Amino acid sequence: MNLISRAYASWSLKTPPFPRRLQIETTNRCNASCLMCPLREMTRPPADMSFELFDRLAAELKTQPSLRRVILHVMGEPFVRPDFLDLLAHLRREAPHQPLEFSTNGSLLGPAEAERLVEIGPESINFSLDAYSAETHARIRRGLNFNRVLANLAGLIETVARSGRSRPRILVQLIKMDVNREEWAEFADQWLTLSGRHPFVQVYLKEQWSWGGHLESGQAAAERKRGGLAVPCGFPFDQLDVYADGRVGFCCLDQDAELTVGDLKTQSLAQIWRSERLEEMRRRFKRFDFKGLRCAECGERLRYRPLAEVGGRGRRLLGLGERSDNPAEPPSR
Repeated sequence: MNLISRAYASWSLKTPPFPRRLQIETTNRCNASCLMCPLREMTRPPADMSFELFDRLAAELKTQPSLRRVILHVMGEPFVRPDFLDLLAHLRREAPHQPLEFSTNGSLLGPAEAERLVEIGPESINFSLDAYSAETHARIRRGLNFNRVLANLAGLIETVARSGRSRPRILVQLIKMDVNREEWAEFADQWLTLSGRHPFVQVYLKEQWSWGGHLESGQAAAERKRGGLAVPCGFPFDQLDVYADGRVGFCCLDQDAELTVGDLKTQSLAQIWRSERLEEMRRRFKRFDFKGLRCAECGERLRYRPLAEVGGRGRRLLGLGERSDNPAEPPSR
């Protein structure tokens, strides 16, 4: 990797006092077998997080400043746990300042769940739909009933609208794949129209990630095509992922928990965040040293930042000169 990229990575990748993003795997079980999901090849045993472990997380989050995101999902479908909403409500009570969200395939989110969700008030729900038609949905979201999923989504939207509240925000998502390529425009038009009537509904067409080389990364391909300055993945500097058994890693694309850096059963999140194991990972990422890590095959191990987005201090550091439009300095990390 060229010296300019390494110099920029060393300067720009800073470690905050506590992770900005936390992902919590309440379960790694799922009721679907989706086309792009590595869950089918996951070697970890099916497991639900114990309440004791979840309560330990809640107690620590209660004492920490607000994170950017707290996501109750890594692998699995949250609603296969009958008590998932109890966990969500517990975390909301214990740490009401934390921004809560999760992803769901929508198949188990019926009217009762929708009513309670509005009462709990998570900031956001990512509703993974991935198709405009029943045929395409069946090819991607294997094992689910498209009409039931749509009915559940419509019911959730109606419940939020009827409540008069602005949350949860509902993100209707399509992961861009070859199998649904012909439906991207129709999908966007359909949900943008609904978003015009309900501002809490948003549409999200997402580039496909590689899951550690499991798939071709649309995200990486798009960034490479755009070009710019190569920087290593920022996950070790930004987030922690707590798996159902209490092990902790830093990559939400690591379905087999190969990149674990601690264990919540014996350590706090704060201890893991400043552990020597994770610090060594950060040093390796700054050197672009992925040898022996599952990251070596991952399409997202390198990200590309357009030079136009590199602020004044960064450009001076890299010897790129000043931009003629005098851009603002990049925010501190």
